[in-house]
Amino acid sequence: MSTLDMYMNGYSVGYFRRNNSGSNSFRYKESWLEQQGARLTEQ
Repeated sequence: MSTLDMYMNGYSVGYFRRNNSGSNSFRYKESWLEQQGARLTEQ
């Protein structure tokens, strides 16, 4: 599995992962979700 840290405007917002099977996933960090003004994208 490969993991890429995702940032938005200098803030760490989550992780993009590619599993060994080739499937992709994205997960927001709890600290980003709790931050006032956090912007979310459609998944």
